[in-house]
Amino acid sequence: MKVVYASLRKMGYVNVGYIDDSLLLGDTELECKNNVTETVNMVSSLGFIVHKDKSVFTPKKCIKFLGFYIDSETMIVTLPVERQDTIAKECKHLQTVYYALKSFKDDLNTVENVKILTDNTTAVSYINSMGGIKSIECNRIARKIWIWCFEHQIWLIATHIPGKLNTKADYQSRNFNDQIEWQLNKNNFEKHDRTLCKEDYKRQGRRAVCGTTLANPTMVCSSNETVNKQSICYQSKQKAIDSTIQGHSSSFRKDIEFDGMSDIRNRLQNRGISEKTSTIIMASWRSGTQKQYKTYIKKWFIFCLERKEDKFHTSVELVLEFLTYLFECGLSYSALNSARSALSAFGLTFDNVPVGKHPLVIRFLKGVYHLRPTVHNDVNIWDVSIVLRLLRRLSPVADISVKDLTLKLVMLIALTNATRSQSIHLLKLSNMQKQKDCFRFKIFDLLKQSRPGYKNPEVILKSFPPDRRLCVYLVLKEYLKRTVDIRSEEDSLILSYIKPHKKVSCSTISRWIKSIMCRAGIDTSIFKAHSTRSASTSKAKQNNVPVSDILAKAGWSSSTTFGKFYDKTVTTSDVFAEKVLQI
Repeated sequence: MKVVYASLRKMGYVNVGYIDDSLLLGDTELECKNNVTETVNMVSSLGFIVHKDKSVFTPKKCIKFLGFYIDSETMIVTLPVERQDTIAKECKHLQTVYYALKSFKDDLNTVENVKILTDNTTAVSYINSMGGIKSIECNRIARKIWIWCFEHQIWLIATHIPGKLNTKADYQSRNFNDQIEWQLNKNNFEKHDRTLCKEDYKRQGRRAVCGTTLANPTMVCSSNETVNKQSICYQSKQKAIDSTIQGHSSSFRKDIEFDGMSDIRNRLQNRGISEKTSTIIMASWRSGTQKQYKTYIKKWFIFCLERKEDKFHTSVELVLEFLTYLFECGLSYSALNSARSALSAFGLTFDNVPVGKHPLVIRFLKGVYHLRPTVHNDVNIWDVSIVLRLLRRLSPVADISVKDLTLKLVMLIALTNATRSQSIHLLKLSNMQKQKDCFRFKIFDLLKQSRPGYKNPEVILKSFPPDRRLCVYLVLKEYLKRTVDIRSEEDSLILSYIKPHKKVSCSTISRWIKSIMCRAGIDTSIFKAHSTRSASTSKAKQNNVPVSDILAKAGWSSSTTFGKFYDKTVTTSDVFAEKVLQI
């Protein structure tokens, strides 16, 4: 790319390049646009593909480049918030090591060597290297640790331990000690706090209604300023709940966190249901559903607090106002349906009917659908042969990198089994059965389509003799051979190809699938990782695989699911993988 950048600079354009990342600069918006146009045209004419998702074509004063935010107006380079949070967490791990050493000071008087076991690889690196250059704060804490060790004549060594094996520390960190860890019940405090603050204000007028008498007032500076007529208690809550509420001093800002699912549990227990029974009832909602419900219940809390309404005992009219507020915020029919379900789960009932089944709420949702109908994606699905051409080039498997081997395996599993990323994530060696011409995996965990009476389909990785370059059986054999030394006691089939080689999440697998699609030339701004199910089942249907086999393979109960949501059919059966791989 050096030649490309040099040619553009001769044309008068300013750019900064690092491998395949480019930062284009200009004094005016027009210069920036011309720079972008010329660069894209030149790069495209040379056969390179410009990534539409990762590229920014509109001139901006602040842009992310190489992991940093560059502000051309203030001339400041900053780290993204998520990176700042990561560094803060890494510092906390090192700080934990420092305080642990100090707490065991008396026990270390006769010890010369101390071994630290931690599941944080950054902490291991900074301790063993006596510092580092990536984070000034981590380097400072690491130096502080070693200075303390030198003063006490202790030599320190850190070793990484997988999180699943770090059971003692994990248990102690999660073990509740009621002697030192306690807090007021949020629901009870909020109910009485609102009443007490209101009554106290009536009695005391402009005095500080929530002030606490100090045991020794000379140790704290007193304030001669009068307090706003509005209750301080209510001010602090309002500030914490919605930063858009104006008119109060920033000194009253507090971070009040609402946990909607905990309130559902509390409401169950207030009805006389035991804690164990409540736990079982709470398990009826999956973690993803709970996260979704928590969002809308939190919005409901904020909505009620802004209007000084009781969030537990309210009216159907207020619920409709809440749904109208969400509608005006731009939420879709599907999102409003989720909000309705969340309020029903929260336990709101009117006329002995859950709020979600109230006639007015049902009628309201119908109106939402008519005003903002759901837009179905009618885009044609991509051709599997496009990806297969790329996978053929990643051969022979013995000569490609572990990264490419991992990506090829994941994509072949997704195509030959029409499976979700979740199913690939749940594949385990302990549930693997090797046969003469295939590997069979049983999945005992809950899948998205799991329900009472439903049996999870097996994931079958069958050999494909017609084209060994696309044989998922051979790819898996090579993958198991390559990962045997780095696997340790990890049971998950798919591991990260970078250290410390832990199991990966569903989102990581989806990202890998999407990266293969992008490398093959598929527009990933339209098609996501989940589209492999539609692409593979469509390919199988074109090759005359029975619809019943497709439904079984993909885990669908009826052909309408395929026709309605995938515009094709679902596949499963032993011939499925062979038909998909045929061009």
